[in-house]
Amino acid sequence: MKILKCLIVDDEDAGIEGLTALIKKRHDLLLAGSTKDPREVVRLVEKHSIELVFLDLQMPHMHGLDVVKALNGRTEVICCSAHKEFGTELSELEVALYLKKPIKEHLFNRMVERVWEVKERHPVNADKKRITPLDLKESFMFRMPDNEVLSMQLIDIELIESSGDNTFVTHTDGRVELCYGLGEFMKLLPAAHFIRIHKGYIVAVKNIGNIKLTEPSISLRNSLYVNSIPIGRTYMDKVRELIMEMEIRNRKHGK
Repeated sequence: MKILKCLIVDDEDAGIEGLTALIKKRHDLLLAGSTKDPREVVRLVEKHSIELVFLDLQMPHMHGLDVVKALNGRTEVICCSAHKEFGTELSELEVALYLKKPIKEHLFNRMVERVWEVKERHPVNADKKRITPLDLKESFMFRMPDNEVLSMQLIDIELIESSGDNTFVTHTDGRVELCYGLGEFMKLLPAAHFIRIHKGYIVAVKNIGNIKLTEPSISLRNSLYVNSIPIGRTYMDKVRELIMEMEIRNRKHGK
C-alpha cells in the first residue's frame, strides 16, 4: 500500500491532537511529526521527505500563507483555519485544498482523497520528487507533448509560463511546451537564480531588465520574450526584496 508521510503545523495543542487522531485512522497516512513553529516547516519537509503538510494559517512568527510560499510547491499542502478570508490568496498560490476548523472527519477524508487524485494524475519520477534544487548548470530531461524528450540546462531557462498542466519555457534557443507543471519546476530551480512573480510565471533573475511597481510588471533583457510579465499581488514582497538585493549588489560592485 502506498503511504503519504505527513507533517502537522499548528500552534495549538488541540489542532495537533485533532489532526493526529484523524491521520491515525487512515492506513495510507503516516505521521512523521508535528511542529508549533512555522519557521521550521521547510527544514522538516526536507529532513523527513514530507509528502503532505496539514498547515494552520494564523500562527505567530510566520503566517501560513508565507509558509506556502517558502515551500515553493515542494509538497502537497492542506490548509486548515477557522477563518474563510484567505480564499483569494490561496487561489493565487495554487492551493486548492482547505479545511475549516473544527475539522469534520468526512471532509478530512475527502481532502486526503483529493491529494491522492492529484498525485495519480501527475505521477513523478525520482528526479521530480527531489527536494534539493538542481545546480544551475545541471541538465534535466523534460518530456514534450509529442512524447519526445528535451535535454536542457537550467541556466538556459529565461521564463516559465503556466499552461494548464504543462508549461511554456522560453530559453536561449527558443520556446517549447513541456509536460511539466509550474509547481514541479519550483522544486528544481535554485532560489537564488529564479523568482516566481505571479501564479503563472517564473523568471530567471539574470534576465530581469525593467521592474515597474506602479503598474506591476517585469520586462526581460537578452531574451526572445518581449512582452511585459505581470507581477501578482501576493508576490510583490518577494519582488521588492529582490530589488533591494540587486541594489545592494550594484553598490557593492560600484555600479
